Amino acid sequence: MSETDYAFEDETYAVIGAAIEVLSQLGHGIHEKPYENALAVELGLREICCQQQTHFDVNRRSRGFSRNLPGHRRSLPRLGTATSLSA
Repeated sequence: MSETDYAFEDETYAVIGAAIEVLSQLGHGIHEKPYENALAVELGLREICCQQQTHFDVNRRSRGFSRNLPGHRRSLPRLGTATSLSA
């Protein structure tokens, strides 16, 4: 393997290409979740396996807790629901 070669080069280009395609279709400035969902669809169309929001355990100072469980992140309103933009 030379200095310019790296592991999973083809896979890396495929995933980055999918992300660029999603960004070019959706544009800039929207919430993260639509990008995540669109990227999952795009990766599926390209037959690249992925999982969204997988759970993982974190140990910090001998205390364990799980991430991506309800209450760990502020919930965003679902599409199609009325929300107030004033705070």
